[in-house]
Amino acid sequence: MASSNPQNRKQRRAAAKQSSSTALEDASSIPLERPPSSAKPHTKGKTLYELAAERQSLLSAGQPFPQPPEPPSNNSKSTKFVKISPDGTLSSDNGTGLGAEEKEVEDSSPLFDTIFLSITLSMVHFTLSVLTAHQYAQELHILPLLGSSVFIAFPILTFLMHLMHGHLISFPLASMMSKKTSSLLLQGVYLSIATIAGCQLVMITNDSGYYAVMKRAPGIGTVWVWCVMEMGLVGALLGVLGPALWAKYNEYSLL
Repeated sequence: MASSNPQNRKQRRAAAKQSSSTALEDASSIPLERPPSSAKPHTKGKTLYELAAERQSLLSAGQPFPQPPEPPSNNSKSTKFVKISPDGTLSSDNGTGLGAEEKEVEDSSPLFDTIFLSITLSMVHFTLSVLTAHQYAQELHILPLLGSSVFIAFPILTFLMHLMHGHLISFPLASMMSKKTSSLLLQGVYLSIATIAGCQLVMITNDSGYYAVMKRAPGIGTVWVWCVMEMGLVGALLGVLGPALWAKYNEYSLL
């Protein structure tokens, strides 16, 4: 008795060719068959009907719904930031979230701020030099005045600002104090310099000759403006009021 299944390669090829030739033409040609009544759906958990009945019974009893278990906490693991380089390798950011370029900008930003402020004050120095020369009816030589502001005033102001802000040299005494105490101490230094510079400026413009005023007044005036700018509102008012009271006490003219 021949077997109903193909046994050799030739018979299998013939059966495959015959099955491919009898393709279904439409959906109505698909044979339908009712599943056996003994088959039960395979379920892993409760059905929606069972869950709804359980929650309804809990509501009727006045009990809250069962809370799902909380996921395990990962607080013990610290967050680590990484950076993808152009070649595809990963590099650590030391947990700060800042890349190397951002760190460079952050480290060099105080220098940029100092240079920007010193350029502004150098322009103030040049303006005061022009005004004093014009006040005493002297012939204006712009290039020497500009050279004095660019090559003398600008480097000195940049050095003094960077030094006072603690960028060039870190002062051990300031590091031992709190931030508020060190800030008040620095404000006191600025106020002292502003008071001395303001009084000196008033005395020079009233007692010295025109040549001394032209040489010294722009520099002292620029230092006084810088100290007033560095202080807060109260310190700036005291820096202006102190020299004004000193000039009134010594009967000096402020005009």
